[in-house]
Amino acid sequence: ILPFNLDNTNMTAETQKMANLYQGFLLAVDSLRATGLSVNVNVHDEGTGRIDSILALPTMKQSRIIVGPVRQGNINAVARFAHTNGIVHVVPLSNDAAIVNEHPTTFQINVPSSSLYDQVYNRFYAIHSNDNVIFVTLNDKGDNPSYITGFKNYLKEHNVTVSSVEVENIDFKKKIEKVLKGN
Repeated sequence: ILPFNLDNTNMTAETQKMANLYQGFLLAVDSLRATGLSVNVNVHDEGTGRIDSILALPTMKQSRIIVGPVRQGNINAVARFAHTNGIVHVVPLSNDAAIVNEHPTTFQINVPSSSLYDQVYNRFYAIHSNDNVIFVTLNDKGDNPSYITGFKNYLKEHNVTVSSVEVENIDFKKKIEKVLKGN
């Protein structure tokens, strides 16, 4: 169930992305078929107000897996339907963690950043719990402040020594030496 927007004769950026996603999906189906598996694919255009009519189709209850929809407003309806009917549901683009927690048959391809952060924090701590950790920030717009703050807080909560150095120019070596000396 993807928004192909078949009612619209113009190819939009969203339509092109969905066509590309679908082509990738078809490559996976071809690979499964090459291994001898029998795969039937039903394709539905996700449009405004259409999700209930799609879910009412007899083939939907016979599905083993539902991929989509993409639009946030339709995801919950499909997740409930899939859960009620024991169908695996894959959400290809959303990263809303709540949907997976509320519906055990729903899986996400895009994992929320916060879930990845927790895994990174835990793994880093397992390896470096006895180390002195120095965060070097370059004061550019590429830093992710919520990630860095969360990381520092996690380490401090777990009694890991954390220091920070902000680098704006070539005083980098002097600043690192200062931190290492405890100043």
